[in-house]
Amino acid sequence: MGVFHIVAFKLADAAHIAPLTASMLALKDQCVRNGKPYIRAASGGRQTSPEGKDRGTQVVFLLEFANQEDADYYIAQDPAHGAFKDKIAGWVEDVVVLDFMPGVF
Repeated sequence: MGVFHIVAFKLADAAHIAPLTASMLALKDQCVRNGKPYIRAASGGRQTSPEGKDRGTQVVFLLEFANQEDADYYIAQDPAHGAFKDKIAGWVEDVVVLDFMPGVF
């Protein structure tokens, strides 16, 4: 069963939205496990909800993995993901991360 990984960023400076977006979306091709890219899909955009519950986040991404093992590898072991986190550390004021598996409650 697939796993969806949602990441919403609050940035210290909105000027970092474009480079963060390019780097985040590039992970789909840069993250490799067992010799192959393993992120099924990656998309994102500016946070646009008018509900006022966004905790100040400005940009949101959705990644899809084939299974929990791939999601776990991405989170804890993938060197490309680790390098991405190091690169953006000074840009990010806060981050919200959520994962879910469709139909699993």
